[in-house]
Amino acid sequence: MNCSQLCKLLNLLLALLCIHIETKSVNNIVIVNIYILTKLF
Repeated sequence: MNCSQLCKLLNLLLALLCIHIETKSVNNIVIVNIYILTKLF
């Protein structure tokens, strides 16, 4: 495995990690909104 292949692999892993973190934070926002709505009504 040469250096550019390794860099591409690392970039892919970083991108996947960022997507994972973003989807988790979106899920948390949805959960908080549902919680607030159930408290209001």
